[in-house]
Amino acid sequence: MPIADVNTTNLFYTEQGRGTPILLIHGTGMNADMWGTVVPDLAAQHQVIAYDRRGHSRSPAPPSKMYHQHSEGAAALLAFLHISSAMAVCSARS
Repeated sequence: MPIADVNTTNLFYTEQGRGTPILLIHGTGMNADMWGTVVPDLAAQHQVIAYDRRGHSRSPAPPSKMYHQHSEGAAALLAFLHISSAMAVCSARS
């Protein structure tokens, strides 16, 4: 289980494919698994990173309602993976 130690927390993530990086960000009450078959479909032409946000599922930490912490976590995960820029896709809240 890949874990990135970033911003005083551990973020679970998955990574598949090669090419232009795409960061998949799940909504509240979800986790990286919500993307299902989208990940391998995108990974055919892109580097796809899906992760559990801070305080969700396999990313232990107190949940945060402060959006800046979630955006900082996403940026820190990309830095951890040595990715300087990526397209971001965010899901809507269920």
